[in-house]
Amino acid sequence: MHPRCVNCHVGPDNTPMWTLVGEAGTRPHGMNINADASRSGAQELPCGTCHTTSTTPNTVAHAPPHAGIPWQLAPVDFVWFGKTGGEICRQMRDPKRNGSRDAAGLVAHLQHDAALNGFIPWAWSPGGGRSTPPGTFEDHVRDITIWGSAGQPCPGDPKPQ
Repeated sequence: MHPRCVNCHVGPDNTPMWTLVGEAGTRPHGMNINADASRSGAQELPCGTCHTTSTTPNTVAHAPPHAGIPWQLAPVDFVWFGKTGGEICRQMRDPKRNGSRDAAGLVAHLQHDAALNGFIPWAWSPGGGRSTPPGTFEDHVRDITIWGSAGQPCPGDPKPQ
């Protein structure tokens, strides 16, 4: 539910979100972008047009952030914006909505993407005064591992008997 996460795990209307430095709220992307099914930007304006691969923008508070790879949003099935923690949790454990992954598969996905392109770990060091999720990327992977070992419980689940 952290803004750094839901900026890319957008809402059902496919509009990327912005959480600007110095602002408390999140708002729709300022360039009137709709990501469509490609997840890499509008047909006329790919994300990489502004989210470049140089390292300079991460040091500037209001420059377009990037992770050093071609920029794209999370898949349509991974919509999180506006959802509660319980809703996101149930989505993450549902193979029909998480890329056909069990708990170990979710951990493998995080580790694979981290090694492949650094995109997810970037959220914990975005630079430019941007907020970060709690802990570190390594903490996140460990927490997902523990959650999986515990049977993937979610807020709002019935209490075990």
